[in-house]
Amino acid sequence: VASEGKTAPFNYMDDDGNLVGYEVDILNEVSKRLGDVEFEHVITEWDSIFASLDSGKADIIANNITKKPEREEKYLFSDISYFKSPTVIVVKKGDKSIKSLDDLQGKEIQAISGTAVGMYLEDYNEKHSDNPIKLSYAEADTATFINNVSTGRYPAYICSESYVEQVEKQLGIEMDVIPIKNSDEIQDSRAYFLFRKDESELKERI
Repeated sequence: VASEGKTAPFNYMDDDGNLVGYEVDILNEVSKRLGDVEFEHVITEWDSIFASLDSGKADIIANNITKKPEREEKYLFSDISYFKSPTVIVVKKGDKSIKSLDDLQGKEIQAISGTAVGMYLEDYNEKHSDNPIKLSYAEADTATFINNVSTGRYPAYICSESYVEQVEKQLGIEMDVIPIKNSDEIQDSRAYFLFRKDESELKERI
């Protein structure tokens, strides 16, 4: 099972260096119920997580993966989602200057290349090329991105709302979240396990 190990509360490293989180708990329970399947969790960076599935190094991706048409063409998604959370704009507590995506035009925000949010913002910028959102691509955990907003380094971050409360507890900070109209256009608010096309039997069992 390929996971980043830094997408709390779904999968992350505890103080003892063990991978824990909601997805790990679910798969532990699945293993217990199946009886003859064990899962080995392998920490995999986001930029190579799909390649790990393509190459056979991993059989499953468990990393809060949402549905996108280009992903559905290439992979199998679990029939049932295991989590639902809308995509929101995270801003500094008390910041009233940002009420929608359009308020981010001309501003610089961080994003991860290849994610559903990153791809949506690239498409958004093509449609608003006269005044695009400036994207600063980086590889980091959600806590780092949100903390960069809290400290004023960046004006906002866009992510699943489920991450925000976890980061607030972790860092002892408070943030405001701005709902995004039609947020399902950015990414399906539901998370799924992902499989190769030839793994229909494994998918059905899980």
